[in-house]
Amino acid sequence: MFKFLWPVIFGLTMGFSFPAHRGATREGLVGFSGPVMTEIEEANLSVDKGLLENTRAAHFDSDTFAGGSAFIKANFNQALEHLGDCDVANARKSFGMALHTLQDFYAHSNWVENHLGNLNADMDLMNLQEITRVQSGVSIPAKCCRDMALPQCSNFGLTTGYWKRDNLDNRHCSHASLNKDYPTHRYHVQAREAATQATRKLLRQFLSQIVAQNGERRGTYLAEYFSGTQTNQDPRFCSREIQVACKQNPVNLIPSKVQIILEQIINKLLEREVPEDHYEQ
Repeated sequence: MFKFLWPVIFGLTMGFSFPAHRGATREGLVGFSGPVMTEIEEANLSVDKGLLENTRAAHFDSDTFAGGSAFIKANFNQALEHLGDCDVANARKSFGMALHTLQDFYAHSNWVENHLGNLNADMDLMNLQEITRVQSGVSIPAKCCRDMALPQCSNFGLTTGYWKRDNLDNRHCSHASLNKDYPTHRYHVQAREAATQATRKLLRQFLSQIVAQNGERRGTYLAEYFSGTQTNQDPRFCSREIQVACKQNPVNLIPSKVQIILEQIINKLLEREVPEDHYEQ
């Protein structure tokens, strides 16, 4: 049987369309060099292929909130570890995979409908817990699954679309009815905007931890190496002795100092010239 029919027959799903994932990533990682952006994009899109394509947690499907959160956190932490070892290729790969699941949260849940007036609201997606509605036996009406922003549909809490095999009693919203993966779907624009904002926030969180753990000089170098501002591995910061020393004795800069350094790094990225077609879908 043709693989492209599997999602239709078995109720499996991918995340945002490839162009939407690319768009949210490119707009969220402003100033990254073209080749670096491509590395991160390809890692992002890889989550919609192979075994991960049909892994609920990788897409926040079927209310797997804790699982999706754990997937983001695991890849985020792996990216930190890889970059601390100056393994920038695997750092970008892990970070890109974390971004995919982060972005799918907004495409596959009703969070956008619940926050239409504030798409930039804080959401800690690395520390979500499972919700209780799944165990309570509450059913969501079909009309609400088609538009969770309706006034009468605001009391069902947070939910994501379900695969068919997980929703045999039809108590939950299907992925088909709730997702915002494509431009023709309701609230796609808002979901993509929220995903872009979340991408920017995750990048800032990532760079902040790199700086906090490695200090001003090495942290700044690693952040710029990660983004492509620095293109060569510098032995002053990447020797085996330095890597071991930093792991054994992390710097732990105070937050106010980290914030100052982070803003300098972000401003340098924003000042970089990026081709206009860099942001085309």
